[in-house]
Amino acid sequence: MTEIAHRFVEGNGGLRMHVAEAGEGPLVLLLHGFPECWYSWRRQLTALAAAGFHAVAPDQRGYARTGGPADPAQYTILHTAGDAVGLIDALGAERAVVVGHDWGAPVAWAVAQMRPDKVRGVVGMSVPHRPRGSRPPIEKMRRHFGDGYYMVRFQEPDAPEAELARDPASTFRRLLAADTGDGTALITPETGGVLAGSPEPGELPGWLTEDDIAAYVAEYADSGFAGPVNWYRNLDRNWELTTAWHRAPITPPALFIARPRPGGRPRRHRPPPRLRPRPPRHRHADRKRPLDPAGAPRRSERSPPDLPPLPLTPPPVGAPTHPPRPEPSPSLYTPAESSIPAHPGTPVRGRAPCGRAAGPARP
Repeated sequence: MTEIAHRFVEGNGGLRMHVAEAGEGPLVLLLHGFPECWYSWRRQLTALAAAGFHAVAPDQRGYARTGGPADPAQYTILHTAGDAVGLIDALGAERAVVVGHDWGAPVAWAVAQMRPDKVRGVVGMSVPHRPRGSRPPIEKMRRHFGDGYYMVRFQEPDAPEAELARDPASTFRRLLAADTGDGTALITPETGGVLAGSPEPGELPGWLTEDDIAAYVAEYADSGFAGPVNWYRNLDRNWELTTAWHRAPITPPALFIARPRPGGRPRRHRPPPRLRPRPPRHRHADRKRPLDPAGAPRRSERSPPDLPPLPLTPPPVGAPTHPPRPEPSPSLYTPAESSIPAHPGTPVRGRAPCGRAAGPARP
């Protein structure tokens, strides 16, 4: 089996980041989520290395062996996306396939959106790309889910990280094993803590073992949970800083992966109603003309009617430049029927329809 090597790399932002890597070839950057670290990609590192790639999984800003600054303002999306771009440069690659899971997915989407020249392809897992909204996100979350929503609770100073660090093993069991597919574990009672919606599991799922829990506890021993929680405290700040990328498209090749619903049905992620394409406001704008049953083309694509050819030879010398005006057709009414006396030398029209008298005829 390919071995996983560990080292520290300093990127363009000056942050010294711990990375786990395996293999040689095109670079694949693996960005973990919350509450995770490089260990989450241990199986993908060796699989990608065997497939001929240079797979690299860093501990992101504030996590595990990388750690980070104490100032919460240093955890914006510009910092985290800049860390990823700096790693691509520091690892000697011109471009990389950037893969993100959970919180790592928004970072991967941001890198592809802000620096597409650095991205060969982008993969988001669990979290689809969400275009920048029209209002700050915390306000919307509080309105839709209440103050007990975990992202809203993470805005409180000091208390969330203190609760998570009280019993790290229990924290990892409850957060990693919680079934958050329906979102119930993400909304907690307002009087409880951030873990109130995620009870201690009676049995771990098949993909998670007690050895895995112990590995996460060891990786977080020095850094704690303050750095990871600071990512959430910058959600509104991220909205302010990304004004220049409002509704900017993702141009590199992109892939989104999510787990299926119970029963094997694929999970469909539809954008919120405000982000779905709206019909044109003007009823005639962008009108579509469907084909008729016979398959006739749209009016704009039909051939023009047959017209007589235009004369291309110049008229003879002395000929009038304009064709003679046709003689007027006889009037439906005779001057005798008119109720208006005619002035000498002035032709008149007959009586107008509906009993209204007509005026002098136009010359």
